[in-house]
Amino acid sequence: MAMTPPTNIALKWALAIITLVVTASYWNATQGEFVYDDQRQIVENHLIQSPSLALKALTSDVWSFKQEGGGVSNYYRPTFVAALIVNYYLFGDAPIGWHIVNIVIHLAASALLFLLLIRLDLEFIVALMVACIFAAHPVHVESVTWVSGMPDPLMTAFLLGSLLIYVTYRARMTIALWGAVLALFLLALGSKEIAVSLVPILFVTEIVLSRNSGLSKLEAIKAAALRSLPLLLIAIAFFAFRGYVLGSAGVKTAHGGTILDVFLTVPSALVFYLKQTFLPINLAPTHSLRMVTLDNISATNFWLPLLAISFAIAMVVWLAKTNRLVWVGFALFVFPLMPAFDIRLFPPEDIARDRYLYLPLAGAFLLFALFVSFLGRILFREHQKRVFIWQSASLGLLTLACVALTLSYNPVWGSSILLWERGVAANPTASFAWVHLSDAYRHAGERTSAIEAAKKAVEFGPDQGRAHLALGMSLDDARDFSGAEAAYRGVLEDREVGGLAAGRLAIILSVQSRWQEAVSVLKRAAEVEPKRAAVHLVNLAVVYGRSGDTASALKTLEEVRPSLSRDSSPEALRGLILLGDVYRQYGRISDAKECYRQFLEITSGTVSPALLQSRTAAADRLQQLGG
Repeated sequence: MAMTPPTNIALKWALAIITLVVTASYWNATQGEFVYDDQRQIVENHLIQSPSLALKALTSDVWSFKQEGGGVSNYYRPTFVAALIVNYYLFGDAPIGWHIVNIVIHLAASALLFLLLIRLDLEFIVALMVACIFAAHPVHVESVTWVSGMPDPLMTAFLLGSLLIYVTYRARMTIALWGAVLALFLLALGSKEIAVSLVPILFVTEIVLSRNSGLSKLEAIKAAALRSLPLLLIAIAFFAFRGYVLGSAGVKTAHGGTILDVFLTVPSALVFYLKQTFLPINLAPTHSLRMVTLDNISATNFWLPLLAISFAIAMVVWLAKTNRLVWVGFALFVFPLMPAFDIRLFPPEDIARDRYLYLPLAGAFLLFALFVSFLGRILFREHQKRVFIWQSASLGLLTLACVALTLSYNPVWGSSILLWERGVAANPTASFAWVHLSDAYRHAGERTSAIEAAKKAVEFGPDQGRAHLALGMSLDDARDFSGAEAAYRGVLEDREVGGLAAGRLAIILSVQSRWQEAVSVLKRAAEVEPKRAAVHLVNLAVVYGRSGDTASALKTLEEVRPSLSRDSSPEALRGLILLGDVYRQYGRISDAKECYRQFLEITSGTVSPALLQSRTAAADRLQQLGG
């Protein structure tokens, strides 16, 4: 029997409580700095900084700003990119505004979860406590306090909004309401691809609601299939367009492992995520979970986890006999988490992340709350007041514990050094974690610590280019040019970091007046990294200019000029100013003016600090030449 709907006053009080819980949990997150991917995705992302490049940003993969032509990642997330563009317009590179937006989105997701549970006829106090635990849970720090973690709360807010509209009006869905459901679903897909899990979630939810309305199993399945079909068609259309945008970049090579390895790793991975859900005391940006294979299978990494998972599934099946909403909770937990189990998609030393639990946590605590409620009715023999106190106390205490843990964890994601010190503590043999720690130390000016961390990165990842690059950069900063040169030369042919290593090596060689070697390094970099050839050739022209060979500098810049107008990166565009300067040296004033004007035209409307500085320089030069 359907429960009496809560009054509007009760709903307003509940939403106020959820707001208070979110505020209490994240008030100390707003002072954090940009960490991890934030620096590149926001501060160095010229595509989100220039209104004239917004269309290109929205029709490219998330990391397309890194090189000409895009195609550098497997992520097409236009909703997320649109949010980045709006945020940068509002806040620039001041982190506080970005943090506040993430917290507000998380609040929206928490409130929508509460409203959805109410519409599913969950008890008011239970729905409120589930939403509060979700709002305060420390596993969400990675998605909320970390600015670049926005895709998860953004996707969840749109997904829950879509499901809420569907559940609320399912009995009388109009074209307009269906339009709202599908539009929010499309926005969720544009935030993060895992939003496709709404298709099976809605399918399961419709079966549960149809069964509660008295339909037979077959009738409920038919109704669910029919209602899920529009979402499936939208998902197919989105992924088809995504494939078109990404092109060949959308096909990523697996990092290793077989289907059998995936199967063998699932039990330990699932136990890990359950532990992070119900005992979140070992949170970090990376974890020491590793792939299970036939070579290393044991009782602790397969058989015991398999036994634990079997028991958990049996408990879910048993609990579902008391309340069909259990299946909704199960769907919310399992379907969004499923891609995380394909460990072939992740680097071997980093196959588990806390942020993958953002939406699944809603399902996990719906299941937990239903179990607590069932247990309370058994213990207190359906005594309504005592059951209410039991529910409020048990779930309320858990919420308070979550608030305390979140407050203590927020500062970790507010500092690059704290973040990666936690990372290497949790995953001490992960080379990439030591690389990030070395970079954090280097940017903080702690050169000795940066070198030691980089050496650890090389020790644990002798075949990883980024480890050698980190060592080279830390030695470079410490003025150990011979050591840095050796590290850079070791990765010049690496397609991931070879270009950056070449640029750094060319600077070292130039400082030592080893001009011909610097020229050779940059020419080779342009061959190894063709999508960033324009940047390398501009750097090559700089080397020619500093060596006094202005004729070669002029020739190089004139040859690369057609590419400069197509490459929107600041590093490449500065080549137009350099070319103008060379023309001035040769007395070709009209050609110099044309270069400065072209630069100013291409960068018109930019708000990028790097480009604004260059625009000022170009405008000054143009004025000196009489406009």
